[in-house]
Amino acid sequence: MVVNITDDLVWAVFIVLPAYFANGVPVLTPLIFKWRVPVDLGYTFIDGRRLVGDNKSVQGVILGVVSGLAIGELQSILLNDYAFVTRALVLSLGSVYGDLLGSFIKRRLKIEPGKSLPIIDQMSFILIAIILYVTFFKDLDKIQILFILGITPVIHLIANIFAYLLGIKKVPY
Repeated sequence: MVVNITDDLVWAVFIVLPAYFANGVPVLTPLIFKWRVPVDLGYTFIDGRRLVGDNKSVQGVILGVVSGLAIGELQSILLNDYAFVTRALVLSLGSVYGDLLGSFIKRRLKIEPGKSLPIIDQMSFILIAIILYVTFFKDLDKIQILFILGITPVIHLIANIFAYLLGIKKVPY
């Protein structure tokens, strides 16, 4: 029984790996591209502040989606199930849009790009990814979803500390 529960939880994390990569890989954008195009193209909202700011770029969005798709391709090869590519696309798009939504919320709250907003920073990407995923696929149950939501802040923190120690990020959060 315990083995089955553990297997189910590990499987759930395996399924959403493309979302984690789509969220994490865009931090490499400045290392890959000499120039970046802000995803909001400099536009402002009715409050006069930028939609999301300079830290979110078209190149980062593309890197996020492509990295998530690459993980989905690896999953599909590993399991001989090409549905994982479609799943990865849904999760990657959800992850990127969730991150952009988090940045949009932070700008409305007058939080500058690069500054922290606990919970939103750690959860917006995975919440939107899961919502989009369960809209199309019905194979994650409530326990698996709760586990993913519970473990995501820990994974997020570990990944950010690692990126900080490698000099990829300026702050460890």
